[in-house]
Amino acid sequence: MMLPYLIVTIFSVFFVYIQNKSLGIRGVFLPLFLLTSLASVRDYTIGTDSHVYTRYFRFPFNHYPLTLDPEVEKGYQLLVMMIHGISDDYFFYFIVMSLISIFPVLLILRKYSVNYTLSIYIYITFGLYFAFYNQVRQAIAMGICFLALRFLVEKRFIVYFLFILVAMQFHISAVMMLVFYFLCHVKVRIELKMVGTFLTGLIATPVIIARMAINNSRYEGYTEGATNGKNGLMTVALYVMIAIVIYLLGKKHRKESVEYSCIECIYLCGISALIPVTMLGTNPAGPQRVAQYFVYYLMLIFPILLKRINNQIISFAFCIFSAMYFLLIILSNLGGIYPFKFNDAFNIF
Repeated sequence: MMLPYLIVTIFSVFFVYIQNKSLGIRGVFLPLFLLTSLASVRDYTIGTDSHVYTRYFRFPFNHYPLTLDPEVEKGYQLLVMMIHGISDDYFFYFIVMSLISIFPVLLILRKYSVNYTLSIYIYITFGLYFAFYNQVRQAIAMGICFLALRFLVEKRFIVYFLFILVAMQFHISAVMMLVFYFLCHVKVRIELKMVGTFLTGLIATPVIIARMAINNSRYEGYTEGATNGKNGLMTVALYVMIAIVIYLLGKKHRKESVEYSCIECIYLCGISALIPVTMLGTNPAGPQRVAQYFVYYLMLIFPILLKRINNQIISFAFCIFSAMYFLLIILSNLGGIYPFKFNDAFNIF
């Protein structure tokens, strides 16, 4: 069933557009309510990892006791314990996790986007909204890192560091965003930064992945070779093509805006570091999930570039492409999101 996704997408974008045009405000409540509601009323089978995340709320303690797991970040585990102390229904768990993941994204889009409606449209159609349908811990960490954008742009390192430190309590991968603080502000041409991150990724990636697998059994699969054509080449190719377009179109704008130069640097350098992972032929599941930290910034970059181009035909074509990509994500059941199934508690018939 695809209809719930389409309805929520249409209404979210429509309400934001109407509010912006008629009242001149950038509403957060309505899209937050709609997107959170859809994610919360789903069955625990929707999302490849959802059945694991909800097991504490579906089985008695003697099956899955709520004890601290040394292989899972403590911040997430403590949050789960707090949620379970309030309700043992996984519907409530989904509500809290959805709010924590979505709210920071909407706040940053409201503050920084030159086209708030388009940014929310990209958030949904590029599949970024579906992140917490699967990797809940990382989705929370990505939201916190995204919320720290203001402090990165303003060069307030201490505050930025504290935000990243909090994000690391939900997913350790957030630590890499500290590197991007220095990458964004170092006085070096973007081309040299991209080459540097590419070479660093080429040398360091196999070592880092192997090290992660030794310390945590959850990452052992990342050291295995990609098989059955599921190596994500098409996804990486799309990210690379987008990076090329951004690099070519953003040349003038990166010199005029510190804010834009920062978000462009994060995306371009992040994707540059991702390419070696694909070249190595190892399982890209983990590294490609990490790539979503960088893809988040497309929600800010695309509206800026489209406004600069100022061509309605190109803008319309982009929206059509995004819609087609959105349908492809759903129909291909990427992340186990299709067909949508409601929680049994919400089945009327």
